[in-house]
Amino acid sequence: MVQFRRFYLLIGCFFLGLIPWSIHSAQAETMFEGYYKIVSGTTKIGYFIQRYEFDPKTKKFISTYFIQTNDLGGNTTESLRAFADDKFQPVSYQYTVKTPQMVKTIDATFKGTIMNAVITTGANAQTVSKKVPKGTFLSTFLGYLILQKGYTPGKKFNYSAVAEEDAESYNGEAYVKEQQTFLNKPVFKVLNSFKGVKFVSFVTEKGEVLGTQSPLQQIATELSPSASSATEGFTLPSGPLKILFGKVPLGKPNILAGSEKAEKAPAEKAPEPAPEPEPEKKESAPKKLPEKKTK
Repeated sequence: MVQFRRFYLLIGCFFLGLIPWSIHSAQAETMFEGYYKIVSGTTKIGYFIQRYEFDPKTKKFISTYFIQTNDLGGNTTESLRAFADDKFQPVSYQYTVKTPQMVKTIDATFKGTIMNAVITTGANAQTVSKKVPKGTFLSTFLGYLILQKGYTPGKKFNYSAVAEEDAESYNGEAYVKEQQTFLNKPVFKVLNSFKGVKFVSFVTEKGEVLGTQSPLQQIATELSPSASSATEGFTLPSGPLKILFGKVPLGKPNILAGSEKAEKAPAEKAPEPAPEPEPEKKESAPKKLPEKKTK
């Protein structure tokens, strides 16, 4: 199974019976929400929805995402709901993945540097308790951690983060290489290495990831200006999405939201047809004078 979430920084049939986190906080303020398309080479294989929120009442950051792929992408669905405090120290997360072969869930909580998790694969449940390095955070919040330190070309960020899909912490590196343009927007090109995977992300100054590329695996993601353009060819599972997000996400706010309509060139007014030329008047032949008879 391809772990698509390794190809973006902020950032299957959904298994409803294993979601203990179905009540959505109505108090949280949405910082970012967007739909991305996932492509392999030039072929679309899926989409994912990412939302970031901050709950001022509990002072917690929340990351929620949902991924769905077609047969070419392994017919996988994947979801995450993760919580961190206002310093991005991990609080808890719930992760679910479903493939044609199996269903796996992880329910993890943190107390200081201790992570306790229940990992369920099929009918088998395993409880684990692990110590993570001090300063470790949930990898889904990496973009915002870098944002706190500032996106500056030439800056390198070494870190320890939990890969939510297997409840393990890994060392990673993010290097802000340069500024460039992506999807007609100014971005920072960030070279990433985490969990043995190298990929490139294109991030705005606000920490919004507009796209990612993994040259080795030939997988790329791209933020779409609308939900319909990202999910074309798929049927949205509205029931599971409402349980996960509280409602079916609209795909905003983000820097591209609505730009699909705005960037379309207005239709040019059709030129008025030229007036038809008047039919030419045929000149009448000059009257022939009678010939004078000679005597």
